[in-house]
Amino acid sequence: MLRSAESALLGRLLAPSTRCYATAARTRSSMQGDLQKRGLTQTQFEQLPRDVRRSIQFGKPAKDEKKQVSDSGAEKKSTSEAKVHRSKHWDPSKDESKTDKKMLDPYVLSKRLQKMCADGNLEAAIETLKNMPRDASSTPVWNMMIWECMKANKYKTAYQLYVEMKRRGYSPSIRTFKTMFTGLSRIEHWPTHSKQLDNARSLYTAFMQFVKSVQKHDPTSDQLTVDPLASYIKILADSGNHREMWDVYNDLDPEGPLAANALIFTAMFNGLADMGPSEGGEAKLLWQQALKANITLDSHIVSTAIAALAKGRPNDQALALKLLADHYGLSAPFEKPADGVRLALPPSALYSALSLANALQKPQTTMHFFDEVRKRPRALGGEEIIDRGHVEEVLKAHAALASPGSPPTALRLLQWMLQTEAKRGADGLKLRPSLRTFNIVLIACWRGSDWPAALSTFHLMTGYLADDLADGRSGQMPREQRARGRNLEPTAEALSTMVRTAHTTGDLAVMRHAVRVVEACGADELLVTHRRAAEETRRLQKGRVFYVGKLAGAVAELLDTLFAKAPPRPHEKEKWEKLRQQAKNVAKKLQYDEPFLPS
Repeated sequence: MLRSAESALLGRLLAPSTRCYATAARTRSSMQGDLQKRGLTQTQFEQLPRDVRRSIQFGKPAKDEKKQVSDSGAEKKSTSEAKVHRSKHWDPSKDESKTDKKMLDPYVLSKRLQKMCADGNLEAAIETLKNMPRDASSTPVWNMMIWECMKANKYKTAYQLYVEMKRRGYSPSIRTFKTMFTGLSRIEHWPTHSKQLDNARSLYTAFMQFVKSVQKHDPTSDQLTVDPLASYIKILADSGNHREMWDVYNDLDPEGPLAANALIFTAMFNGLADMGPSEGGEAKLLWQQALKANITLDSHIVSTAIAALAKGRPNDQALALKLLADHYGLSAPFEKPADGVRLALPPSALYSALSLANALQKPQTTMHFFDEVRKRPRALGGEEIIDRGHVEEVLKAHAALASPGSPPTALRLLQWMLQTEAKRGADGLKLRPSLRTFNIVLIACWRGSDWPAALSTFHLMTGYLADDLADGRSGQMPREQRARGRNLEPTAEALSTMVRTAHTTGDLAVMRHAVRVVEACGADELLVTHRRAAEETRRLQKGRVFYVGKLAGAVAELLDTLFAKAPPRPHEKEKWEKLRQQAKNVAKKLQYDEPFLPS
């Protein structure tokens, strides 16, 4: 009876449970054999902990047995294949990949930062770069952000990024120094950026240490170049440190990769040209050294050399004319033409040639150069390179040669500008005349005592039809409707030149015509000295007031002549008397008012 009860109890214990693992139960005979191997009786088995009993009953290894699992690749594979996962959608390989995360690529980071900067989020881009792990960034990424700061005129922030880059262990490259110097060379007014000038000097010291170190460890490295110093020389020239500019040039190696190259010579010539008139012959000496350096003479070097030589002594200017003939085929009138053209003429060289001829007071040479260029084919720098600056130099030559009775050549050239601009479309905008252009033509009309040409120039400038203000006309001054920006407002400078032109003719009818033009343009508003617009700088105000004085003197002188020789008609006498008195008061005031005279 007792034996049958034990058998029933053992049967219940060995029966599989519905809440167990989904593994087939072991047979009773194998279970008893396993207990005998372990030296356990049935009573002792029942006293074991539940998890141990289950491991013996279903063949699952105990907790201490799990530590003995083999590390061999074959067993790992078989174990993974035997796993049964509760969700059929779960992929264990995804969890394994999370433990091995891929870092952000510097190229991808650079693109993201560029996009942020393009959207106007420069500050956010800088913070993003600073918060990135070191492996996610690189020196080119920092160089890119430094350049973005330079483009936004944040020079202080750019230098701070340069310092931060070095602090984080990124070594500057030759591109880093080129980016820094190029960015700082964009500064136009150095008196307000003295700190940045000190930063530029510190960068120069660091750059020289960098190239010396590279030269010591790898003399053939592509990092050995002096190209960044071209921008540093420009910085020194723009800031007025010309002696320091020469020191940088003289400290270069006489030969090798750290010797002066084409970029350095071009920057030096540009610096000398910006210095103004020179009596030391530095440009000629520099040209001789450029020839000894055996570098390729391109149009940049030659054109900047001509510009620098044009500011020098007569011997330097003669050398500039020789370079024009030898390299560009531009020879002076009545001289033997050059055998061949070596270089295509760039716009900068043409401007240097025209301004040089004017500086030598040879207006015929100026016009000869201009005519020769207009005949050239496009490949050699023909009429297509001409812009407003070139034409203004030629107009100065026409104004210098103008005399009473001479043809209105300046007016014809102005008409050519307008016709060519309309013909070329968008490319012709570089020929559009400015106020300065019209004023030069009016000066030529004044020197030629050509009132009809002055009226035509005034019409082309403003759109006003001033012919109806002459004696016996309607007394109105209608205005043509033109495209926006084509009608320029008459200024004190233009009107003063017109009044002087009318006075030089000696024709009383022309003089009365000129007075009516000044009245129609608003004499009361023009003859004002202390009015200053919100957008007008102090320098512009000085220039405007200077020409207000010129206009006041010309009007007063013209009206004195009219009242002396042919008194005005009754309906104009009172107005003109008032205008004459106002002009005299302004002229007298500006004669002694020093702060309003141009510096």
